[in-house]
Amino acid sequence: RLDLGVAGYGYTWPRGRTGRSVSVFAARRLVAQDHATARWHPTYAEWSARLSDGTVLWWSDGRSWARRVALAGNLGLHGLALWRLGSTDRLP
Repeated sequence: RLDLGVAGYGYTWPRGRTGRSVSVFAARRLVAQDHATARWHPTYAEWSARLSDGTVLWWSDGRSWARRVALAGNLGLHGLALWRLGSTDRLP
């Protein structure tokens, strides 16, 4: 049976620099500290925000998870597998 892989993290897309993964908490904190506005994208079931320095953030959260549970059910999949970048040991 097939599971749908679901990300449990967000990512930064800074202008001209390398991005990094962020937790949901960190993404929300960055938005709040910058006084930016987070926007829900129903098509992607993801949040995004643009910070004042041009960095774009995308992240998923509990609302995203619920949408993916429904998607997996609609597709007749076995279930979901959640992963988070940075949650494993360093690989050689």
